Amino acid sequence: MGRDTVKEIVRGILVDYPQARDNDLVLIFIYLRDEMGLEMPELSTRHLNNSSICESVRRERQKIQNKEKVLLPSSPHIRQKRRITEEDWRRWSIYSKLPDNREAQ
Repeated sequence: MGRDTVKEIVRGILVDYPQARDNDLVLIFIYLRDEMGLEMPELSTRHLNNSSICESVRRERQKIQNKEKVLLPSSPHIRQKRRITEEDWRRWSIYSKLPDNREAQ
């Protein structure tokens, strides 16, 4: 893991893999693969159920999306399930397309 915090790593994954914004399992898989070097044959239920790693990743995704209101899920169903308002999503969606936006980096 090294120099980056879990939050910085999660933010990077959410930027690089938009599908991870909608699905914590995808987010955790990418985290374990990219940050811990685990490949699919090595990846087991034990890794996915490791409460300390998986919970930290999920919690940081929540903070980024719910408190900072950035890198929000693209699926309307997921947004509704996570109680992200349409107004918040539109605000982020419009802001993230501005050419001078550095927030997602």
